[in-house]
Parts: sequence; structure tokens; C-alpha cells
Amino acid sequence: GEDHEEDAEPAEDEAHAGELGALLAIPERVVNLSGEGPYAVLQVTITLEFSTPEGYHAEGGHGGNPVQEEFDAELKNYLTPIEDGLNILLSGKTGTDLVTTEGKVELKEEIEEMVNGIAPAHVRAVYFNKFFMQ
Repeated sequence: GEDHEEDAEPAEDEAHAGELGALLAIPERVVNLSGEGPYAVLQVTITLEFSTPEGYHAEGGHGGNPVQEEFDAELKNYLTPIEDGLNILLSGKTGTDLVTTEGKVELKEEIEEMVNGIAPAHVRAVYFNKFFMQ
């Protein structure tokens, strides 16, 4: 028998192991935090990594990779509702919530869940490029 790739059926995330997914950069947000405490304002810049469709990592011809271009364009269409969701999520937090590592991990999970409810693709990771409270 010939080896057929279909037999293995790796999970979606494992199929592209070692390859970064599609990245969507969220412009820096400056958010007033809730509650009392030492921190009133959060400045955060977030990048979301999404699982990618078949063919996303294929080498394009001279015109680039159409799967990649289409997918990236589609993700950008969801930027506004994602930003809106982030504003609501972040403004509900207090500085005390976010000052701990646990709090940041929990926020990442909440962002992931929120975006998965909006975007057409699955969030693989949430990165904080900048996370500054004052």
C-alpha cells in the first residue's frame, strides 16, 4: 500500500505544527480599568494567531498566495467587532485582576473565547505585544 495522508488525520493545530498561523494585529488600546486600586489605565497591544485553512502556507506563484490573501482579508473584516468586544472585556477588569500572571492568562482565555464567538477561524493563541498599566 501507498501511504495516504488522510489516514493520520492530525488535529487541525498539529497539522501545521511549527508553522505560525495567520496573525491579526489589533491596534494598541488604551482602556480605563474598573474599580479602585493603583492602576486606572491599561495600554495593551494584542496579536491574535488563527488556525489557517488548507493551502495557506503553500508557496504562491508570482501573484502571491491567493488562499493567504483571501483569508487575511476576511480576518481583517472582523477587526471592528473584535475591537468592540475587547473594549467591553478590558473595561470590566480591574488593575488588581491584571497585575498577576494568573490574571493575564485568564484574560487571554477570555479574549480567545470572545474572538472565537465572532471570527470565522479558530484562535490558536493570544499574544500581548505590549501590556502596560498606570
